[in-house]
Amino acid sequence: MRERTDALEAIASSVEKQITALSFRPFTPRQVRRILGITNQERLFWTRDGRLHQTGTILNNQRGQKFRVPVYCAERIGWLSQNPDMIAAWRDEDARILTQEGLSDADLSS
Repeated sequence: MRERTDALEAIASSVEKQITALSFRPFTPRQVRRILGITNQERLFWTRDGRLHQTGTILNNQRGQKFRVPVYCAERIGWLSQNPDMIAAWRDEDARILTQEGLSDADLSS
C-alpha cells in the first residue's frame, strides 16, 4: 500500500511541475490578443511605447520557413487579464491623445 501511495505522490508531483512550467511559458502575440481582447494595432503600439513588455523571441518553423516571434511574460499578461481596467485606461489615454493631436488609430501604429 505504501509503494502505491509513493507512486501516486510522484505522479502528482510530476503533473504539478508540468502545470507550473506551462503557467510561466511566455505568450505569443496571438495569445496576447486573445487573452486581453485587444487588437493587433493596440498590441504593437503598447509594445513600442513600453506598456507591454516583450520577454524575448522564439524561433518558429512553419513550412520550412524559420522566423522569430516575439513573446510576452505570462505573469504580466495574466495580471492584465485580471485587471481589465488597466486596458480600459490605456485605451482612454490613447483616445485622448488622438483627440488632442487630431490623429487616427492608424497613426498610432506607425
